[in-house]
Amino acid sequence: MCTVSYIGTSTEIIITSNRDERSARPVALPPEIYSVETKRLLYPKDPLGGGSWFTADQFGNAAVLLNGATEKHLPALHYRKSRGLILTEIAAAPSPIDHWKRIVLKGIEPLTIILLNNKKLSQLSWNGSRKNTITLETKRNYLWSSVTLYSEEIRRRREKWFRDFLSGKSMISAGEMLLFHSSTGKDDPQNGLMMNRDNALRTVSITQTRIDQERVLMTYLQIQPPTEFSKIMAVCP
Repeated sequence: MCTVSYIGTSTEIIITSNRDERSARPVALPPEIYSVETKRLLYPKDPLGGGSWFTADQFGNAAVLLNGATEKHLPALHYRKSRGLILTEIAAAPSPIDHWKRIVLKGIEPLTIILLNNKKLSQLSWNGSRKNTITLETKRNYLWSSVTLYSEEIRRRREKWFRDFLSGKSMISAGEMLLFHSSTGKDDPQNGLMMNRDNALRTVSITQTRIDQERVLMTYLQIQPPTEFSKIMAVCP
């Protein structure tokens, strides 16, 4: 929910997310398939809020959460609903993009959602007072870093790491993206993709989803204790 990459290849889509959280926060539940509204959603679950930062459904759609919108905000003392529940609500809707247009977000902390829906890619953001929707190209590659944890200078540095990593590669594999998310910037624990700030705030997991015409494969790497989970869900024709 704090670093997200998107890779659009000729055969599949690869979305990978590093979750940066307080070390004291309870460990998330590994990915499972849940029946929500009329959909089957595959996601890891936050045991505190009950929501998630990364979902995929049986139609090959996906939604990934980033904290914050376009600039760092001052958190309020109370919000009426967690952003993780907002994400699962939007993902569970018959049309996530239409639900995004209708949903009332007053009283919700600023957020960004990367939404893959009906083979269209969008960046949805809420800054606390208004929504913004940007249409992206599904065949391009993208990297996002949360504005709540990373300054503009650091976000640009991370984007350069991403460009350098992809440079010269005609094809990108899921394994290569896991390597990028687990090792890039390791000499800078404050700002590297496997971030660790005095053991109080750190990267606690990496979630990756591979989507092709037949299946959704979600891989979940828990950092402490080191554990790997995977779950497959068939894509409806």
